[in-house]
Amino acid sequence: MSVPRVTAKFSIFKLRQPRGFDLVTRYYDPLKEARDERLKRVRAEADAEAVRAADRELLGARMRHSWQRSGSERASVLRLLLILGVVLVILYALAKRFQLI
Repeated sequence: MSVPRVTAKFSIFKLRQPRGFDLVTRYYDPLKEARDERLKRVRAEADAEAVRAADRELLGARMRHSWQRSGSERASVLRLLLILGVVLVILYALAKRFQLI
């Protein structure tokens, strides 16, 4: 005895549907394998180059910072030379005035 179709659609119990079947096809492609390996190697080299570039940027920043600090030392040396030059000009003028030279 089968259940009439009309009552099967309006049943309070949900009938189980058949489960789907999904099979992923697997195959070996040596060309794709080689291409993927080359891509991986090139990307690794590019990443290494990016790291080296970042290291160079960091080194450049450190050097600029170092030069800025030595710039203040350079300014003090320049100031000292300027004062020494002014003192020498004054001494030369005094020596010339008193006819020591």
